[in-house]
Amino acid sequence: MLKLSKTSKLGTKSWSLQALETCPGSKLTNGQLVAACSGCYATTGMYHFGPVKAVRADNKKDWQRDGWVADMVKALSKDTHFRWFDSGDMYALELAEKMLAMGHPEAARKNMNIAKFILSEMMTSKEPA
Repeated sequence: MLKLSKTSKLGTKSWSLQALETCPGSKLTNGQLVAACSGCYATTGMYHFGPVKAVRADNKKDWQRDGWVADMVKALSKDTHFRWFDSGDMYALELAEKMLAMGHPEAARKNMNIAKFILSEMMTSKEPA
């Protein structure tokens, strides 16, 4: 079942996963967190509560079902902004493909005026040489 949250600072809907465990670039080869993930806000405060963690765990399973893209398009059809990942990251190619499918012309007709954005640390995930 689709579970969206609402970001407090931006006031937009968001879809999130558990921080660090879905952030492939969060750790160096020695197991230490990369600088960008050290002190991550999504590992403190409200993010520690069981119900918050449960939503993110459900989302990690839910995106894998067949109707997920259609449900996301429908859930966002009246919104003007949407944030991917107020916690967590794009940890699987299949997830990225489904996110991209939301921009497919047939899906986009239903939510044409929505600005979607992703804040990701994946580009900074390589360990320094």
